[in-house]
Amino acid sequence: MEQSTQLLLVPAPWQLSGEAYIMVFKFKKDFVENSCFLEPFQANTFSGFVGTVMLVNYDDSPVGPYYELLFIPGLFNINKKKVFSISKIYVSSTNSVVNGIKNWGIPKEHADFEWKNVDENTVEISVKMSQKLFFKARFENLKISFPVTTSIFPFTIAQKLENEMIFTNPKASGKASFAKIKEIEINQQYFPNFSNIKPIATFCIKKFNMIFNIPK
Repeated sequence: MEQSTQLLLVPAPWQLSGEAYIMVFKFKKDFVENSCFLEPFQANTFSGFVGTVMLVNYDDSPVGPYYELLFIPGLFNINKKKVFSISKIYVSSTNSVVNGIKNWGIPKEHADFEWKNVDENTVEISVKMSQKLFFKARFENLKISFPVTTSIFPFTIAQKLENEMIFTNPKASGKASFAKIKEIEINQQYFPNFSNIKPIATFCIKKFNMIFNIPK
């Protein structure tokens, strides 16, 4: 995916669209605290529930198309609120890195992605940094689909921007189907190694639309 070399600063809100693979897990506390790249504000506030790993192909965004790999360990108790928080995230666009940090305090890092449609129901995704492969996944999509929307399950993401906690309420909708993880390889030096943890569920979200709102 070609990326523009021109730096663009685009304030929130952002409207985005694309497709995604979402894996839902119940992570143990010791795994989260020892292996999930927690920032200081997250270190002693983890409260459990479910976490997610997401692979996203944004075909449209205010800074153009890009790919994303992110890790959310679960809920955190921050400022007396139960919120989700991202502990590790890579994107294929420098513009997404800069704007993600500036707008929402999301600690994005740049990496190189390959997103390959093997056939109608199979996708292979690999992520590299400095030519070193650290994440590879292969998914098989099942055929039955159903609508999904965050209006059923609204959520808040909390991140730290400089010395201030900021809270964002994304909204999204799309068409989902169940998927299977056929292959997964992870280098734990770069990303939490969840390869031996069985997901609660894995979804493929097609043609989603998202609004990443102005944080509070």
